[in-house]
Parts: sequence; C-alpha cells; structure tokens
Amino acid sequence: MRINEQIIGEGRTFIIAEAGLNHNGDFDTALALIRKAGECGADAVKFQTFDTEKLIGPDVPVYKKSTGSPISQFERFQKLEFTSDQWRQLSQTSEDEGICFLSTPFDKDSVDMLDPMVDTYKVSSGDITNYILLRYIAKKGKKVIVSTGASDVNDIDRIFDFLAHGQVVLLHCVSLYPTPADKVNLLSIKFLKDRYNCPVGYSDHTIGSDISLAAATMGADIIEKHFTLSKDQEGGDHVLSADPDELRELIKSIRKVEAAIGDYKKTIVEEERPVRQLIRRSLVACAHMPKGHFLSEEDIIPLRPLKGIPVECADEYIGKKLVHNIEKGEILTETHFD
Repeated sequence: MRINEQIIGEGRTFIIAEAGLNHNGDFDTALALIRKAGECGADAVKFQTFDTEKLIGPDVPVYKKSTGSPISQFERFQKLEFTSDQWRQLSQTSEDEGICFLSTPFDKDSVDMLDPMVDTYKVSSGDITNYILLRYIAKKGKKVIVSTGASDVNDIDRIFDFLAHGQVVLLHCVSLYPTPADKVNLLSIKFLKDRYNCPVGYSDHTIGSDISLAAATMGADIIEKHFTLSKDQEGGDHVLSADPDELRELIKSIRKVEAAIGDYKKTIVEEERPVRQLIRRSLVACAHMPKGHFLSEEDIIPLRPLKGIPVECADEYIGKKLVHNIEKGEILTETHFD
C-alpha cells in the first residue's frame, strides 16, 4: 500500500502531523501549520473536515478540556469550520510545500468535497461504527486510515465488512486526552498486525514524544502526533500536541531509530574488521620453550591483538611439537609447529 507514493509497512515510518482543530478556526494559522509541518520533516499534515450541523447536537455541553467562550460544543465547532475554497487552498498549499494533505471527513458532503484533494481518507475513532459513513467512503475506492480508540476487536472486525483489507491501515490509539503512559498498551500494535494482517500505526495522545518514538521502534507503520504552533493556546488539543521543535526532534529520533533497526540477520559490519583484530587474542608463549617441546595449555597466554594463532584454535595446537625455539612473549604461528 502507498500513501502519497510512500510504501506503508516496509521499514520507513509514515509521520502525520495531526493539525486537527489546532488552527482554532483561523485560516492563516492552518496555512502556518502546513508550512511548519513540512519544515519539520513530516510526511503528511492532517485536519478535520465537517459541517457542524451534521456532526453534533445543538445542546451538547462544551468538553471539560476546552476553554474559552463557547457555551456549547456545537458553537465551538461552528467556529472551526472552513469553506470549500479554503480547503482547496489548504490542499494546494500542502502540495506546494511537498507534504501530503489529509483530512478526516465527518459527513458525506465532506467526503465528496475532499475527494479530489486526497488519495487517502482518515476515519476517526468515534466513527468506527458509523457504517453509513464507512460505506460511503468505501465507494470512493481509496485507502482509509482508521483510528481504533475506545474500540475492541468486535468493533474493528466489522469495519472489514465495509472496507477491503488492502484498503485499510489501522491506528492503535486510546481515546483519553491526554493518555497516561500506563494506559497506552503499545503491544496492541503487534496484536492488530497479527490479527488483521494489515499495516498498523499509532495515534499518540500522550504528552511528550517518547511514546511515539517507542511505538515506531516497536514497528508502527504510521505515527500520528498532534501538532500545534504553540502549546500556550486555549482549547483544542494544544496541551498534548507537539510544537515545531518537539515534532522536528521526534522525526529526527524516529529516522535515527529506523537506521539503527537494520536487517533480520547478524553479520560483521565491515568497519568492525580492523577493531576485530585489535580486540581478539593470539596465543603467546608464557616462557622459553625449546625445539621439540610438546605444547601444553600452561605454556600459553591469550593476549591482544590478533596477529598469530587465534585463541579459538588453541585446542588444535595443544600437544603439538615445536620445530623452533620459542622465547617468552613470542606470538605463536603455524610455522612453529611440526
């Protein structure tokens, strides 16, 4: 499977800067998030696209973690909407910046509007059982990244009634904002890979970057990390998001870990060979030994560096007769023996 020409699941982690709603409804901030995500080295930047009237009831109270003036969740989300023209500009800016544009649609019209802009859809954890929306997205025939927060295997099993296996990437996540480290359960990544035989990533809601790095080390094919220009803003997911410096360092660390993981084998690194000669040992005479003497283990001491008979070959020479006189401290070689 490829997303924006990158193969998913073959060693290089696909990193999504989850801008989400951290633009606070300001279009210029959304543009800045795209540019900063690209500068940090992210592979993709992701937003959320919706019509509030098709997402939230009018009287839902504002979430406890949200701050500021909105008196309801409906009012808050209305302030975070963009127009179709603005979404097209965001998509074009992403293309200009060389970063993949993604967004999570929350209704059919948003799916249609995003269709010419994305090669991959994202489905939020809250919509994993929204089979009406899943069925509609499936008709587009595109790849789909599905978050699995607050879901069990029964919920996840059912999405494959609507989406084809070759179409789906699953993201392990925990729908707590922020998520405590002891609730993360990164072994779910391997479990999901084994159970569904598809690419699996991790959507990180923890504070800090260490859990994302650990997930990449454990084989997450995608890392989705919330991203903000500044954590000091009110509302939204700013407090659990990475700022540009943190995202840049996270990506740098993930790329370093990827380089370190290497291949499923054990061989000598070519650059080790000179070191190998220095740290391995040769057989060296403990004392003077005359010609005709039969070598014993007490006659030798293994010493660095490796220049003569390697210590691992000692048993081949114990009991052999010397054909030359040997002085104390002399390195033994094959020419000393009959």
